[in-house]
Amino acid sequence: LISNLLRPVKANHHQMVSSLRSLYLHQGPLAIACFPPERLGFLYEEQQQDMLEDGRSDIYSLGIIAYQWFIAPLPEPELRCIFRADGYEKDALRKLHQRMRADIGRSGEPRILCDLLERMISENRRNRPTSLEVYSELVAHAEGLLNIWRETEAQPTYLPVSYTHLRAH
Repeated sequence: LISNLLRPVKANHHQMVSSLRSLYLHQGPLAIACFPPERLGFLYEEQQQDMLEDGRSDIYSLGIIAYQWFIAPLPEPELRCIFRADGYEKDALRKLHQRMRADIGRSGEPRILCDLLERMISENRRNRPTSLEVYSELVAHAEGLLNIWRETEAQPTYLPVSYTHLRAH
């Protein structure tokens, strides 16, 4: 996972840190939008010490991907305005996160899934579930979620085709 790769990077390894920053920043705004807030501080050189990351940092990224599957695509034009090579607009990002949480609540997806997604994309990593907690919740509620979708014949609007076939069984 990304956190495992970045955690050992020390601020005194300037060349390695610069290379990592460059690598990530050149992926574009859609990729950067998947970075947890604690990684943004590192990328945009707001933190001089090691990144304060753990496995929950990657849960944020997974939550953003799941948001795009189940709720809506991220607004790329808005992301280009938020994330630039020289920095990012913190207030605009905060507003985007607020709108995403509101979109989750209005999505019509099962409440169990919505609650999990909201926790996964929490701005505070301590409020995010661990990967084991995400897995356990999904396993515990999988049959219920599938039954809800079967009963309503609803398909998440943005669910990738590669996953849609699994929902039919």
